[in-house]
Amino acid sequence: QQQQQQQSFDYILASCMNHRQYKHQHVWDHIRSHVQPDFTLLAGDTIYLQEGIDVTVERGVLEDRVWFRHQEQRREEHFRNYIRHIPVYSTWNDHDYGRNDADATQLGKDISRRAWTQLWANPEYETTTTTTT
Repeated sequence: QQQQQQQSFDYILASCMNHRQYKHQHVWDHIRSHVQPDFTLLAGDTIYLQEGIDVTVERGVLEDRVWFRHQEQRREEHFRNYIRHIPVYSTWNDHDYGRNDADATQLGKDISRRAWTQLWANPEYETTTTTTT
């Protein structure tokens, strides 16, 4: 019987990255230098779309605003440096694709999804109900 070699890895599980609330995210430098994870899982709320500005009742998600929020987070210097060096996989949650507590009925969710699939290089996306570009 061949003995299997155990493999271990370190990862970070994070969420709720509200750039408006946390403008200077030094924690990413700390994680990178002290934990040195093999990869990171972001469990949603990587941005916070703001009701009335980024998403409205009448129009739903506004395309230029969803891109702005993603770029705002990615321009944060500590996060930008982190994602350049550590593989990141991500899921989305309500604030990533619509208003607070948004569900599958969120108007303009397809706009958020297009931005999402272009920005997060997850290995595979479901494409049966939405088109990715």
